[in-house]
Amino acid sequence: MIDPGHGGKDTGAQGKNSNEKDIVLAVGKLLKKELEKEGFNVKMTRDKDVFIELGERANLANQWDGDLFISLHCNDAAVKSAQGCESWVYSMGGNAAELASCINNQITSSLGM
Repeated sequence: MIDPGHGGKDTGAQGKNSNEKDIVLAVGKLLKKELEKEGFNVKMTRDKDVFIELGERANLANQWDGDLFISLHCNDAAVKSAQGCESWVYSMGGNAAELASCINNQITSSLGM
């Protein structure tokens, strides 16, 4: 399950010309498309600009009982030179930490961080 963070009344971090909610929704849609090309069954907590309570996001994930829950965010920092990527892993087993590390490595490599 892909969870594009924020949405609707909750903009998330705000840039000069962008809002986090819009960026993560676009990334989520692209990620869904790419994963489906590889044969994965993918669901999203939201596919348009709507606000969904945190508890409802968890309920959707639990109802679907998927193997992974990926929540997308673009964090802001007080220090404007800050850059990077982070992953938070909650795992009931399997190799979630290894997957998170692979995702981080790919993102940082692709973006030259």
